[in-house]
Amino acid sequence: MKLEFRHQSFQADAVNAICEVFAGQPFRSSTYMIDQGIESGYGQGKMDYDFTGFGNASVVISDNQVLEQIKTIQRKGSIKPSEKLDGRFNLTVEMETGVGKTYTYIKAMYELNKRYGWSKFIIVVPSIAIREGVHKSFEITDEHFSEEYGKKIRHFIYNSAQLTEIERFASDSAINVMIINSQAFNARGKDARRILMKLDEFRSRRPHRHTRQNKSYFDNRRAAIRGRGSDKEPPEGLRPTIYDAIFGNAQNRQHLQHGLSP
Repeated sequence: MKLEFRHQSFQADAVNAICEVFAGQPFRSSTYMIDQGIESGYGQGKMDYDFTGFGNASVVISDNQVLEQIKTIQRKGSIKPSEKLDGRFNLTVEMETGVGKTYTYIKAMYELNKRYGWSKFIIVVPSIAIREGVHKSFEITDEHFSEEYGKKIRHFIYNSAQLTEIERFASDSAINVMIINSQAFNARGKDARRILMKLDEFRSRRPHRHTRQNKSYFDNRRAAIRGRGSDKEPPEGLRPTIYDAIFGNAQNRQHLQHGLSP
């Protein structure tokens, strides 16, 4: 059975509140040379071929312009304007349960790609149940958004035992989304923080550096659930172009761009 999704103006307003912050940013993609790593075993040494990575271009409009555009959007929504650019670029959208947070940030990814060429996104979640729910939302909206934008997002769940997915995340020029549990950054035991470790099976490289190189756009569902002050910054090791949180009930929020209650 095909699910039907209706376009809701309040969801489009929330997406625009994020995207219009960067009005004036040119549309462009960014390429870089991926760290080739070290081949293990006999003949140990550097790989003998080039490996191009695709990332998000850096924000080139000035901080003052970004701040003024944040203020303009906030005034339109009757939100107290930010006094300074706190936590460059940390944005907040407040949406209550049941109004389509997941749909909204998936649509925001498509729009950011359409307007500015950004194509790498990371979603951090606090639990396996939420992780599976987010992944399912991508699956059931694939066709809907494909009809609207003419392309599909490649989405996957981070698994420390399947590091080739990280490689593909870096090397694929299409829109890519990695869904990852917050425990990946603070877990203990044999798989403790493997995303931050130099791993033999990953050619003596650290997986998180692939996400740092491509300057991923970071969506924090962990903060959206818990509203914790510690979640005002991305997890250790990630250096995103933008840090965005879509909250159910925002606390310690930075640069509130849009607020919606049922």
